Amino acid sequence: MPKLYFMDTGIRNIIVGDLNSLEGRRDSGSLVENSVFLMLLTAKGPLDEICYWRTKAGAEMDFVLKGEGERLRGYEVKYRPFKEAKITRSTRSYINEYSPDLTCICTKNFYQDEINMDLMGLSGLNDKSKLVFLPAFFLSRGSIHQAR
Repeated sequence: MPKLYFMDTGIRNIIVGDLNSLEGRRDSGSLVENSVFLMLLTAKGPLDEICYWRTKAGAEMDFVLKGEGERLRGYEVKYRPFKEAKITRSTRSYINEYSPDLTCICTKNFYQDEINMDLMGLSGLNDKSKLVFLPAFFLSRGSIHQAR
């Protein structure tokens, strides 16, 4: 089933009938995912393409930016508190399959940008692959451009 994102999250909130603050919502993950989409759309280059990756087995990456020269950057939105850097099987599968330049896990409040890929079980990737955990609001501060 295709995902639907709104250009105006206020209209989205009216349609779903929830105008509560982010912390008091049951759909906070979906709302933050929509906001991340808008930030990526605004920051992407003119030749970049935003895609969605999903396997038949159900592994998925929320957003994949295909850039110039087939550069790939994946963004997975996990809007919940993290105590340590930990990735899902889906994220591991995506990284192992494509060796992207960047994979960003967009969290609620966890930041770590020096991830040891071997400790994550991701050995053998190209030297340029980078895994970062960023609070989702960091993306609105230009981190998308810095991660290129």
